[in-house]
Amino acid sequence: MDKNDVSGITDAVFFSGQEGVLNYATPQSWSWGEKGLVLTLPRDAGALSPKAADGLLFLTTEGGGTTAYKLDPMLKISDENGRHTSATETSTLLTTEGMPVWRAALFALLGGLILNLMPCVFPILSLKAFSFISANYKTEAKRRFEGIAYTFGIWVSFMAIVAVLLALRAGGAAIGWGFQLQEPLFVALMVLLMTFVALSLSGLFDIRLGFEGAGQGFASREGAQGAFFKGVLAALVATPCTAPLMAPAIGFALTQPIVTVFTVFSLLAIGMALPFLALSFIPAVAKMMPKPGAWMEKMKEALAFPMYLTAAWLLYIFDRQLGAVATFLLLVGLIICIFGVWLSKQGQGRVLKVISLLIIVGGITFVASKPWAGLLETGDQAMEAEGVYSAENLAALRAEGKPVFVYFTADWCITCKVNEKVVLMTDDIQGLFAEKNITVLKGDWTNRNAEIAGVLARYGRAGVPLYLYYAPGAAEAVLLPEILTPGAVRDAVS
Repeated sequence: MDKNDVSGITDAVFFSGQEGVLNYATPQSWSWGEKGLVLTLPRDAGALSPKAADGLLFLTTEGGGTTAYKLDPMLKISDENGRHTSATETSTLLTTEGMPVWRAALFALLGGLILNLMPCVFPILSLKAFSFISANYKTEAKRRFEGIAYTFGIWVSFMAIVAVLLALRAGGAAIGWGFQLQEPLFVALMVLLMTFVALSLSGLFDIRLGFEGAGQGFASREGAQGAFFKGVLAALVATPCTAPLMAPAIGFALTQPIVTVFTVFSLLAIGMALPFLALSFIPAVAKMMPKPGAWMEKMKEALAFPMYLTAAWLLYIFDRQLGAVATFLLLVGLIICIFGVWLSKQGQGRVLKVISLLIIVGGITFVASKPWAGLLETGDQAMEAEGVYSAENLAALRAEGKPVFVYFTADWCITCKVNEKVVLMTDDIQGLFAEKNITVLKGDWTNRNAEIAGVLARYGRAGVPLYLYYAPGAAEAVLLPEILTPGAVRDAVS
């Protein structure tokens, strides 16, 4: 490839068509040589020797545009005496991931709509329940304003997450969609936030976020501030629950120019907000909601329990990330905060309120200081070496001619856990693996893992789940769908 073929190159990355050849966690370097573009590709000691040189070459140009070339050259390897075979090279220009922008945008819109039904988002719907119930009490202008505010809250969250993700990737970090739940401190602070919201819904105290009060008082008090907050919160916990249509769209968008990124993720936000927008802008839908009344106070208290469950789920993720000692320290900080909330209800004096506030701030500060630093005790460390994904393990098994099934998962990925429960861990599929002598490797992405991030990027995925089957002697893996079925697994291994 000559300089004149592609001008303004700012970065070049090559993904080999053979697994286990390159180390994607180490940055590649490139330069222009006498014969064209020269790439230096890092390899681990003991990595597989390449049997072919095919793969994808991604070139980033000025302005952030990405062009992909499918390379199918002859492999040239020098032996100890310097002898090598002749080499020719051909390349085919591709669109990244082979997906037009309009299709990625459509998938994002539909995926955002489906996201409202995903398990990790559903508890947050309790924060919107009163908006739906009291919608027919509000004026049409107020309903529309709150619908826009809710949508804007989701959009701001998505744009912030994408901006941080792209900035970290530009700095060389190997991370993907939903990366915030790979940071234990973020998970810990979300545990505190969900608990505060649940305590407020339970009536223990009021936080001025737009969902205090009940009946007519609630309907009149809730406004754009509460709607915006609900949108932000829903988007923060929604990102790991990637809907089936969203994965290819997100993976595609994150490799595209900023305009495409903005378009795809804006439509993702609109798709997620569509039910609330329909309620806000279509009077007939609003009139279908039940009339507000005194019964709403009891329902408000009942809706706290999905928030408690969300806090429990986040606590489980935190425990899986850092272990029992760190979880104990997080619970200590949480109990300090709850004690401060309880103390604030014991009187009306100003001194008591200040002391209560200081205790709550102290509990939050204790958690934010990460007292568990140095106590890392992840589930990965507790797992045995056999059955854990690594390029070395996969390469060794494939070199022996064994069939291998690899699945990439995370404890915070609800879709992953459902697939494992209803498909992978069933007696039927486990018996199939045993019958065909298939070795199963698990890639755990609960915490950040650059090697797994590289595999996900190679297959155009921004996050988990990812399922791959390597048949004996096959040059490439069979890519299974995100939503697994026993039939899909049987078809792949057949």
